[in-house]
Amino acid sequence: MKYMALILSLITVATLIFFAVSSSKGKQSSDVKAATTANAVTEEDGKQIINITSRAGGYFPQQVSAVAGKETVLRLESKNSYGCERSFRIPKLNISKILPQEGITEIELGKPEKGEKVLGSCSMGMYTFTIKFE
Repeated sequence: MKYMALILSLITVATLIFFAVSSSKGKQSSDVKAATTANAVTEEDGKQIINITSRAGGYFPQQVSAVAGKETVLRLESKNSYGCERSFRIPKLNISKILPQEGITEIELGKPEKGEKVLGSCSMGMYTFTIKFE
């Protein structure tokens, strides 16, 4: 009987910790997403630059709309990146890179066509982002 009470107590504590961590991560991610969405697409020297931040918890923003038919560069900025988000892939384009913990990695995407979608992910597929060309 003692063991059953102990097990139930441990399950309750673990559940409370899980929900506390989950709710704080979601809030942090949405704050980061809101802050970076406005600056996701810029232009430099006639090229479209898509700015994605790689950090603990994934890539931000997770959804980006860009102009089709324009020379495009994906600029990944690593900020305190220590997890699987460093092992970056774009399967459709056969791109695989190990991102630095801190720094910028640029990837030429060419001139994507209208309606094309580019999915970036960590090597495990746990963290993703999508660029839709319109």
